[in-house]
Amino acid sequence: MDQKIWNFKKKSNKLSMIITLYLFQTGTMYLTLRLLEEKLLNENATIVIVSSDLHKRGLKQSYEYIENLNAGNYGGMAVYSQTKLFNLLFANYLLKSYLPKHYDKYRIKVATLHPGFIPTTELSRQIQNRFLRIVMQRILPILPITTTVEDGARRIYKAATDPESNGRYIGNGNIYVEEHVTARDQTLAKQLWDRSCELLDRQDWIS
Repeated sequence: MDQKIWNFKKKSNKLSMIITLYLFQTGTMYLTLRLLEEKLLNENATIVIVSSDLHKRGLKQSYEYIENLNAGNYGGMAVYSQTKLFNLLFANYLLKSYLPKHYDKYRIKVATLHPGFIPTTELSRQIQNRFLRIVMQRILPILPITTTVEDGARRIYKAATDPESNGRYIGNGNIYVEEHVTARDQTLAKQLWDRSCELLDRQDWIS
């Protein structure tokens, strides 16, 4: 899926931008709700959503922004940041609205996290500028602003196993921090949820 999305992005047209945003968001949503639907999560499960601190850059207030994207305001980082905000909006709506309504007898938790900036992964493969790619691969890993795969994994483990992780966001240092206030906007979360359900042709998930 990631490669297909990247191929779309290289075309730099409105459709490709919308597809990029929707695939990252609706893919997470579809997998989560299908697992619930098929009863593949036990009543004490923890749903872990991996977001990013870059969600703070994706602070457009409505879907009108998405529907009116154009090549002039599009960039890979802008779209990535927007999807990370969407991940948090989805997680918050799932926890506060959808689960209480449809799975009230369960004790399912929802936790979110920022895995950290890990330049030693394949993140740099999409950078076309050779100089920037070298910086990403060789220089950034030695700076204190980055983290390691192992530290990112520790955050995921904490989100999945800590009894206190429900409804909380794990940031740098593997500690609980506050996500941006926009990520807790239930009106925007509802708008995102309903639009995603329409795109998935699952109006029965609209809550």
